[in-house]
Parts: sequence; C-alpha cells; structure tokens
Amino acid sequence: MKANSADGFRDLVGKVGKVTGKVNVKINGDIIRLFSEGLYQSPHKAIEELVSNSYDAGAMNVHILVPETTKPKESLWIVDDGCGMDEGGLDILWHVAKSPKEDASAKVYRNRKPIGQFGIGKLAAYVLAWRITHISKADGKYRYVSMDFHRVAGTEWDASEPLPLELRELEEEEARKLLKEIEHRDAKAWQLLFGKNGHKTWTAAALTDFRDLANKLRAGTLFWVLSTGLPLVSDFSMYLNGELVRPAKTAIKPLSSITIGQKNDESAARLKDKGIKICVIKEDGGKQYEGVQFPGIGVVTGEARIYRDPLTTGKSSQVGRSHGFFIRVRGRVINLNDELFGLDALNHAAWARFVMVVNADGLRDYLQSSREGVRESPTIEVLREYLHLKFNECRVIYQDEADKELIGIDLEKLLNEAPSSLIRLPLIDAIEHQVMDASQRTYYIETPAFEAKQDQEAWLGGLQERLDSGIFKTVVFEHNDPYGQLAKYDVESGKLIINQDHPFVTLLSCGEKYMKPVELFTQTEVLLEPLLRDNGLEAAQAIEVLKSRDRLLRAINSEGPVVAGEAIRLLGIANQDETAMERAVGYAFEAMGFRYSKRREVGGPDGVIDARLGLRGSEVADYKMVFDAKTTDYPSVAANTIPFSRINQFREKSVANFAFVVAKAFDGEDLGNSSVNVSASKEKVTLLKTEDLKSLLELHLKYGVTLLKIKELFAGKYTVVDTHEWINKLEKELSDPKRQVPILALLKTLEELKADTGAPPTVYAARMKSEELGKCGADNLTAALHAVSTIVGRNWIELKAEYVYLNQSPDNIVNEVNRVLKEDFQLEK
Repeated sequence: MKANSADGFRDLVGKVGKVTGKVNVKINGDIIRLFSEGLYQSPHKAIEELVSNSYDAGAMNVHILVPETTKPKESLWIVDDGCGMDEGGLDILWHVAKSPKEDASAKVYRNRKPIGQFGIGKLAAYVLAWRITHISKADGKYRYVSMDFHRVAGTEWDASEPLPLELRELEEEEARKLLKEIEHRDAKAWQLLFGKNGHKTWTAAALTDFRDLANKLRAGTLFWVLSTGLPLVSDFSMYLNGELVRPAKTAIKPLSSITIGQKNDESAARLKDKGIKICVIKEDGGKQYEGVQFPGIGVVTGEARIYRDPLTTGKSSQVGRSHGFFIRVRGRVINLNDELFGLDALNHAAWARFVMVVNADGLRDYLQSSREGVRESPTIEVLREYLHLKFNECRVIYQDEADKELIGIDLEKLLNEAPSSLIRLPLIDAIEHQVMDASQRTYYIETPAFEAKQDQEAWLGGLQERLDSGIFKTVVFEHNDPYGQLAKYDVESGKLIINQDHPFVTLLSCGEKYMKPVELFTQTEVLLEPLLRDNGLEAAQAIEVLKSRDRLLRAINSEGPVVAGEAIRLLGIANQDETAMERAVGYAFEAMGFRYSKRREVGGPDGVIDARLGLRGSEVADYKMVFDAKTTDYPSVAANTIPFSRINQFREKSVANFAFVVAKAFDGEDLGNSSVNVSASKEKVTLLKTEDLKSLLELHLKYGVTLLKIKELFAGKYTVVDTHEWINKLEKELSDPKRQVPILALLKTLEELKADTGAPPTVYAARMKSEELGKCGADNLTAALHAVSTIVGRNWIELKAEYVYLNQSPDNIVNEVNRVLKEDFQLEK
C-alpha cells in the first residue's frame, strides 16, 4: 500500500505506534439521553462544535478539510495549532458530559473565555462518523487515541464501567506516515504540523467511516456557519479546504443603526418596571461602551441595523441567512437556525431588511445542551420583549423612509393636472353609459340605481363637478373572498374599496400595514377600464380583457401553473426545499379540487386550503384548513420544531376548521406515545407525510375523491399512524371495481345531453338519464370529472359550476387520461 493513498490513514489507525497506556472513556448516565435526543442534527453545527474545541485550546489557526463527495475514502480533518494534549489531556478529553473548562483551576488560553461548555463536543463526531481519532503533539511527543463508536452503539455504559481505549505513542516518521493524507490536501495544514517552522503543539482530529448525516454536508453552508457562528477575533483564523473563512458581514451601508443601551434607548425605558436599566461598561483599558442590564442575565450589548433593500435575496441566502437576530454567547452565535429567537412572526418587509447582533454572555447559564437555543424562563421572555421593541424601532425607521420615497407620487394631483381627454372624459363617458344602459355595465365601477329618468339626469348633471372635487376621495381595504375581484369604485361616494385578500395585493404589499403601492396600482387599474372603452372596445370586451388581466395577476402570485404533474414532482423532491414543499402541498390540494391561498407571514403557517361545497341538505358543507409545510436537513422532523400553538392561532385567525402539518417524516411517527403524536392529538393538528399526501393525490387522479370524503381525514385523524391507515383503507375502497365511477359511460351520457341546446350538460341531468349513473352519488361523479379535467386540461373537458363542457369525444378523453396517467404520472389505473 502506498503511504499517500486516500485510504492510508484508515488502514494505519490502531496499527502504527507503540501502546503506552489506556484512556478510560467515562460515560455517565446522561450519555444515553444525549444520544437519544440527537444532540447535533446538522452536520455543519457538528463540525462547528469540533472547531470550537480548537478555539478553546488557544489555537490561532485551524484547518478544516472536508472530503469531496467523489472521494469517499478521504477523512474529514480538523487541524489546529492549539495547546495540544499530553497523556493527561487525552484522558480528560474523554470525560464525556463533564467539562473541565469552567473549573476555577482550568487553564485559559490567550485570555479567551471558553465557548464550549458541556464537555460533549465529542458527540458531534458521533452523528457524523463511526470513528474519531485525535493525534496530538505536546511536550515533544506524538500521541493518538481512536474511538470506534460501534463499541457503544446500543449499549448503556455508566461511570462504573469505563470503556478502555488504547493510548499510542508515535515516532515522528510514524506520525508523518499516519497523517500523510493531509499533505496532499492542504499544504498549509501540513506545514503547521511538520514544516520547518511547524508548531510545537498541535492537534489533528480525523473523522472516518461516515454515517448518513454526513451526506448532507455542504461546503457553502459550512462556510457560512463557521463565518457566522464562531467568535470574530483577530488572533483566530479558520481555513476551509484551504480557503480563509472571513467573518460574515453585510457590506452595504445600513439605513440606520441603533446601539443597545444608548442614552435614548426607548425600548429599555419601556421595560424599566421589569428591572432592566441602561448602563455604561468600562474595560480595563479605559474603553467605554453602552449596554443594558438584565436581571438574571447581566449586561447585554450589541447593535440593531435596518437596510434599505432586503437581505433575503442573492446567492448567500441559499446557504445561510443574513437577517434576523444573531445572539452571541462569548462570541459564538447560539441561534443560527432560529432567526426569530422564539418570537412570533414579525412585519415581513422590515424583517427582511433587519439585523440585530446581541452579545449576551449571561445566557450561558440558560443554554440547551445542543447550544442551539435557550431554556424557557421569565428572564428569557423579558429579553425577547426587548428585542421585539428594538425591531419595532427599526421598522418605524424603514416605514418612514418608504413614506419619504413616495412623497410626490400623489395620483390625485397627477389626475388633476392631466388633460381631461385622457382621464375625466373617458371616465364620465363610461359612467354615463352604465347609468343610462344596463347592458353597458363596467367591471370595477359601481353607480347608483335610479327608478326615474329625471333622477338619472339630475345625478349625471352633477357628475362633472363631483369628479372635479376628486376622483378617489377615500381608499379603504376590506377583507373579501381571495377569489373575488381586485377592487370596486363607488362613484357616488368616491370610495375605492380594495380587496385585501386578493393574491396580487398580498404579493405587492408583502404584508405591510403601509399600502401606498397597492393604492397607486389599483387606482390606475380602475382608470384603465374607461380608457379601453374610449379606444373602441365594447363593454363586454373590456370586461373580458380585465378578467384576463386579473388571471394574469393571480398567476404572478402563484409562481407558475398549478398542475397535478408539478405537484407529484415537487412532492418527490421537496424535503430540503421549503419553497418547493409549500408549493407542492398547495398544488396537490388544488389538483384535488380545493382552493389554495398562500400566506406570507414570516414564521407563520404556509397557506389556507378551502373546500367550497355549498349546501348539502339544509347546511353549508364548506370547510377551511390551514397548513404548515416542514422541511429539514435531517432524516425526520423533530416534535419541538413544529409550532403547534402558532398553527392553532393561525387557524383561529383564519376562521378555519382544521389544521395540518406536512413533512417527509416525523420523529417517532410509528409510536403512539411519541412526543409528536401526543402533541398532534392534544392540539388536534393532523400530521401528514409527503408520501401519504402523494398517495391521496394519486387516488384522486385515478378514481376521483370527493372533498367531503377528504374532510373525514382532517376531522378526526391526527397521528401519522392514523392518517397513513386512513389513506390505505381509502385505497382499498376505491380500487374495488364495484365502487368506481363508470367514467366512459358518464362522458358518453354527457355527450348525448349536448343535443339539448337549451343548456349545457350537468352531472344531475346525467344521473337522471342513466340508471347506471343514478347509482352513483353526484359528488362522486363530480370528483371523477374533476380528476379527468385535472389530468387532460381544459382543452379536453371543463367544469364551470354545475355545467360540464366536453371539447373532445368521450373515447378520446378516456384514451388521453390513460396515456397521461401511465406515461406522464407513471400511474396504472
């Protein structure tokens, strides 16, 4: 075997060097809990934990070597020039769940306060690889210890039964041979170890025999995590695959910056009764800086910044965030994956432009063992309240700036100055035609109804004067049907009523309270109609143009055509793409006959699903659902990442009947007493796996599933096991030939009904005409036709209210359905 082969290191571990003693791995009872919790569920956070050990060891340089996916035999290396470890140091290293760093006698390197805390950094390696090997140089000697986690997997160990590891000592030539792989991957790291000016002390940690989580390791994301999450100090440099990791920061100039604890800190003043106060801190060198004193936490410092443009776009957003709260404890960010730090959703437009860096070393006592969050307490809630207030300060600054930019864009002023032939005369003409002739109705404009002709003439006589005093006297926003038209203009009062729930309004406003851009757009949209009429379009033609325009505006918000094939495709790839997952769920339910409305609140559930059924008997059968689509880098979604309470709040706010969460997999999904299933049952929130949603969609495409039938799923099935069993049972029912809709017979009957030119065919007429169809429920027939229309498109068959329009022969439609199912969707009916 060549010494420089990629697998040389793995073959040499445990074979080279002289055994000089043993290191006893002391695993106390907490180790089982830590393993079972899945302490590090991100490969990037796991590596960050290992690098933090280098920082605590006083390293000035650390080299991270991530293996290429095309070279699976390469190791993952963390190489640093820290203090190194002698025999005692390697022994202390493996005192798991017991950290010596906080002991009063513990040595502190380079005057750095330790950023590790629990003595469990080694567990970071456990989630990535089955083996970790530490090779270290100290007091002129080379030593190494290698841990094979297979030895403890599935076994409960405690301090009374230590696990012995061999401690081996190497000659320099043996050390060079063992670490040869580094020389060929990073020349600088090799020089650190064995160069002419190599360091007297160092440590190289190697991970080999990788586990599944390592497959999710991405160099770009790791670069962001390291540059954002670790302390930004001048005497600590990190290199990722040879490239210097520079501190992550926003290069653009902020609109405004607000220092925590400045003299006029309004937020601190508002929370004075909760014990927080502004203070000035003096360092040993005489430097002063502002801060806020929090009971139970101590001094908190930092800065909030608001930017003119969003920070959520661009290439960097693909690997990590640039906005939100960055909470640092001893320089290390503890909430990389929680931009809100536990707060509810905030104003979307300002939030996308907001950054707040918070230094709160006192939070160290509140850290969770994963260092990715804090334990809940009243003290933490006070801190969150303060952070929320600082955000609001920035939000006001941003909105004031937005207002300033719109100063001068006064549409009414522009209308007054515009030639009458362009604006007022076409508007007056359209209004007069509508008042005098009911067939000349308009799309947006509403006029009074008059019983007597003299009343019409009197009202029209004062129209010019009324419009001269202002076309749009007031503009109001009202919640309306998301599928209703954009706006209505009441000429009598001069009031413009904008549909706040229209999808394009939602898109244009981005959830802002300041709606000036929406007002401007809608006002010009209303004035477009009389211009169309003035340029020769008949009333009906102008209305059709505006209806088509409305469909275009909705399409802009829906980001693409809603088709079953797209839903099936997205459900297959959506697990690690949040946007794709949201769209997949929405498209899937639209393909089944629901109406889908996206919601853009930051941190809130993703959308609303409506079933418009109308009357069933004497009662309205409509129902509404809210959903949250969860994605993760890990094998399954943890219960503590599902905001059950927020989902229910959103359900109440939306006046919805049901709520559900969609994910590829859930932790403990097969266990009835697991945390996720218990919480779902308690909160009455349905858990749905993507594969089960895909199955439900496929069942609809093949057989047609009624919206009333689907309602049964969300009305009482909450756990993953229950939803999976319900869909399996439904499949057995629908696959029974005796229960299936005779679709060809239905289409042929509808084709026969086309002979009656008095009215388009309906499902009800088809049931009355055919004894075979009369045995099927009207809802079942409608669901089957909807599935057909979804598969082949409106050019083949179209459903409008209760009417059915066949644009091809029944045989052609059925043949096309079977072809699309088989060739495009890979489904056999």
